[in-house]
Amino acid sequence: ACDGANSFCAARLGLVYDGLMNLANSRSTLFHSPNLLDLVRPKLGECLQYHVVRKGVGAGWFVMSCPVENLWTFHLVVLESGRPPKSIGEEEMVDYIRTFLGAGADFEVVYTNRWYWNFFVSRFFFKNRIVFAGDAVHSHPPFGGLGGNTGLQDVGNLGWKIVALLRGWGGEFMLQSYESERRAAALRTCLLVSNFSPRPSHVRIACLFAGTPLQPLLVAKWIHANSGYHNGNHYISEGIQMGIDYPYSSLSFHAKERHEPEDPPCRYTPRISEGRRLPHLHLGGGKSLCLHLVRYDYSLLYRSNVPGVTDLVRGLRESFEHLGGALNVVDYAGLLESATDDTVALLYRQPCAILVRPDRVVAWVARNAMAATKIVRDVAEVATGHRPMSRRYALNADCYNNYLTQRFVWGLRPVRKLFPMAEAVKSMDKRSAVKLARSKAKISDFVVVTKANQDKVDEGEIAVDMAS
Repeated sequence: ACDGANSFCAARLGLVYDGLMNLANSRSTLFHSPNLLDLVRPKLGECLQYHVVRKGVGAGWFVMSCPVENLWTFHLVVLESGRPPKSIGEEEMVDYIRTFLGAGADFEVVYTNRWYWNFFVSRFFFKNRIVFAGDAVHSHPPFGGLGGNTGLQDVGNLGWKIVALLRGWGGEFMLQSYESERRAAALRTCLLVSNFSPRPSHVRIACLFAGTPLQPLLVAKWIHANSGYHNGNHYISEGIQMGIDYPYSSLSFHAKERHEPEDPPCRYTPRISEGRRLPHLHLGGGKSLCLHLVRYDYSLLYRSNVPGVTDLVRGLRESFEHLGGALNVVDYAGLLESATDDTVALLYRQPCAILVRPDRVVAWVARNAMAATKIVRDVAEVATGHRPMSRRYALNADCYNNYLTQRFVWGLRPVRKLFPMAEAVKSMDKRSAVKLARSKAKISDFVVVTKANQDKVDEGEIAVDMAS
């Protein structure tokens, strides 16, 4: 079920969530402007977002939504007067956009909508044979642009596992791995987004000093906080997006129960280890090692110049065939000679074989061909979800997920102090969360979605009410 933050299926099945809701509210407007880019390019250059502060008005930013069709999105974050942005109508929004853009810009509004800043992560990603993905199980404000990427990673993680079950070679632990892997990633992403969510009180201070000698200092501070490797970085999140790490995945076969520390949110370090995304290796002629992998089956990358690796490849292929699966075998020893990145190529020269899942996550690394040949049957059974690696390993995975949940809940506590209207959500279904927010904050139109069209918001409210 991928039916959004107001998931009807999740409400019917009673999924419970952790997080923080009603931090603040914003209003976004999609508009068409044929000459806006021509106006800003000579002065500010061409980029994805433009942050604007107008003294006496407030702050917001313009996002280039579709350069081909000249579509832009304006997000009104905060008004200096303290008025909630959600209370602004479409006609008023046109005036605000004109004020922020200045003279000379022609534009036409396509639609405008209001939304709330909410953080929700479900305790469960599948229930009663229904699997959830995307905003139905994790949602957060769009700051950083990580929402869509996280949802697509959910589907990429889930798709091949469903195919494995349908084809008969996927075991009973296959879907369990989806919940443990993607829930951990969602918790980590939401915690990062909470770090760089704009603080309305700080933005109002910036509005007060706009046009004064302190403005260059505030601009320099903003640039410093949003460039380089900072924990709350708004634009560099490669550690989250590229540094995918499933340290306690039930589909990974670890020779030792020892895991490397996760990457910082803003820095990605290529590594070849179980549970991590396979580093991208560029080859000569504009080719890539990933082109040799297949979509729905496991791939075994091996170096044919290592003694004993032939027996390893034969044994692992037979083990997969015994379980009803196929194994794509790739000899990459010769491909390394055309590698364009010596640092990443060095990582590939250390192991003798790498078992890679269809979603490009490493399931097993063999460093000694002779010793690895003896355990290929166990590796195949674990990688296909027919059995867990060990009971102790499964217990460690449960402890790890509990730790991430508590880190997420406690990590939001400092954020809550900066937003007086925020309400904590702990193991609560969204229907109860909506009632809590509407009663405590006295907001009759509060909804759990973020960046939804007004018509969709109304439908979502009906869906939540029907779930009762």
